Amino acid sequence: NRVAICDMDKDKPDAWSWAVKNKSMQNLVFQVDEKKARDQINQLKTQYDYIVIDTPPNFQTAALKAALLADLVIIPTAPSGMDLSGLMEAKDLAITAGRPFKLLANRIIKNTTMSRSLLSVLGEEQGQSFKVNITQSVKFVESEAEGLYIGEYAPNSILHKQVKRLGKEIVSFFEHATEACTA
Repeated sequence: NRVAICDMDKDKPDAWSWAVKNKSMQNLVFQVDEKKARDQINQLKTQYDYIVIDTPPNFQTAALKAALLADLVIIPTAPSGMDLSGLMEAKDLAITAGRPFKLLANRIIKNTTMSRSLLSVLGEEQGQSFKVNITQSVKFVESEAEGLYIGEYAPNSILHKQVKRLGKEIVSFFEHATEACTA
């Protein structure tokens, strides 16, 4: 699949900062101005199968615009009190935008109380959470520092396998959505 990443976080453009470290990624990551987001993303939709929009971690205008443009809102949530409290606001944002959403347990540290708590909360969200969890790993930090995709930096690592499973779940979501529309 052809995938583009749009960075709408003007204050902390992490995706863009990552991409400029690796020339091969620069053609896949785009800075998007929230004032021109609809036009920029619609243009990219003609060239790519999937577009990932990275937004600020709060509920600024960019996040709402991204939700309105999205076919699926992915809400990554880490095992922390602040992330858990922000979860309801993020869900409300997706619901307000009228978009389907899925919750992603991110930065999971095995056998910790906070991780178990997060997984329990997400388990109660029947059908609204991804099956895969992304574990905490220094490999993400290292791959970002090198400007590499985790599959290039640590191929076949547990983390790479988790990211691949996440990708398969996302593709499956859209395949099922397409089947439901044509049925």
